[in-house]
Amino acid sequence: ADLDILTIDQLLKFPSATKNQMAQLYFKYGRGMHIIDGSDFGFISLDNLSSVSDEVAQQSPYYSEYIEYFGHDKATNTAIVAAFDDTDGDAEQRRAYLVHLMRLNMIPQHMMTNIGLSIRHCTEVDVYPDVPPSLYWDEFAALYIGSLEGEENS
Repeated sequence: ADLDILTIDQLLKFPSATKNQMAQLYFKYGRGMHIIDGSDFGFISLDNLSSVSDEVAQQSPYYSEYIEYFGHDKATNTAIVAAFDDTDGDAEQRRAYLVHLMRLNMIPQHMMTNIGLSIRHCTEVDVYPDVPPSLYWDEFAALYIGSLEGEENS
């Protein structure tokens, strides 16, 4: 995720008459982050990361507090998309706002969802019977630490 955000940060430094379309496309379709979907490795974009399905998000014990604070679901994703569409403001401020939203809001929110799901998966029976108990914890740790691959990718 850090490499995706760094790439978007660099793309936003270039002047654009098209609402920074390349950075938006990278946000929506970039595939710099590996995930495990239970059976195989896959990739996820930052847009997908910030748009966790309602079903998954509602499993987190922090979901109700999120809704209470922000007033609606997917508030960070909505703010990011709105900032990309804003062409009236200062480009440098928009770049800083977008990068900080991604680094300081979106990633920690996703991490909190993962840790909440991990706790719930360990304390409740049959939350997701097909998912290994360590999946959400490993994803949380990978985002927090940076990687779980080690020196050998095996």
